[in-house]
Amino acid sequence: MTRIRGKYSIIIIIILFLLHMRKRGIVIERMMTMCCRSYSSMTTTMSSSSSSSSSFVSSRRCRPLPLPHLLPRGGMSSSRARWASSSSSSSSSSGQSEAQSDNHAHPSKSSIKKAISKWLDQFIIAKNVCPFAKNVREETKIVVSEREHIEEVLEDFIKELREISTRDDDRNEEHDGVKTKTVLFAISPKCEFVRDFDSFLDFANIIDDAALQNGDTRGESVLDQLDLRGKVQVVSFHPDFIFAGEKLGDPGAFTNKAPYPLLHILREKDVTAAVKSHPDVKGIPKANVERMREIGNESLKKMLDGLRSL
Repeated sequence: MTRIRGKYSIIIIIILFLLHMRKRGIVIERMMTMCCRSYSSMTTTMSSSSSSSSSFVSSRRCRPLPLPHLLPRGGMSSSRARWASSSSSSSSSSGQSEAQSDNHAHPSKSSIKKAISKWLDQFIIAKNVCPFAKNVREETKIVVSEREHIEEVLEDFIKELREISTRDDDRNEEHDGVKTKTVLFAISPKCEFVRDFDSFLDFANIIDDAALQNGDTRGESVLDQLDLRGKVQVVSFHPDFIFAGEKLGDPGAFTNKAPYPLLHILREKDVTAAVKSHPDVKGIPKANVERMREIGNESLKKMLDGLRSL
């Protein structure tokens, strides 16, 4: 198998994503037709380009080091059966989600960016959910995708993946005058696909299946196709997030709840350094759960609601 570079790899990735969605029974005929036509029109060019490409070599296969505060307490899976205790409970939770409220269906890009910034400062850092976030706050880039179609959101995300993976600290590369080490990629509710938690997980799984599956064969995810396995990690956040094996309504899930669907891009070398610098990494998840339960669902929900009203 040959690795397809540049714009062609994006087309391949999108087609793989759409085929995965089709298996889930999601109606995506328009998306399939558009991407397949684009792919077909480039077949000749791709063939000539691939002949000069190097052979595909699988990148490092070890599971990435997750941020300590995000270590799954019951394992993670994209299966609906494992993510919700029952379909009716999941529907109820989804219906109650403020992220899908008509009053906040289409917030502006600036409002979303402001909400994510306050969430980072007033919750993740202030409540010490992530002990490492404060040290890289000034080097955190917040991006908002306002695309309506999921394949366009994927293109935006791939762009950010490529940018952060090629940054060189020694060259002191900067974004808007500030060096970037990590990216918070927020997705606007304009993209209806990601409003549903299960659909969002499918999308995250296409990007980095190692983040959501345990022990499954990998090789077709976005990170693998872009040869970023072992170099970049992606962590998922969602307004309706719930850990596998936990009851709906457990305040502990707020460690991974955000005002809007969010993908956190981290460089693995930074994560490794942060983990080594902490005296009790394994104790962070338990401490976070206890802290969330002390604060309680009512206060935590009020916090997220307030951020979405900005």
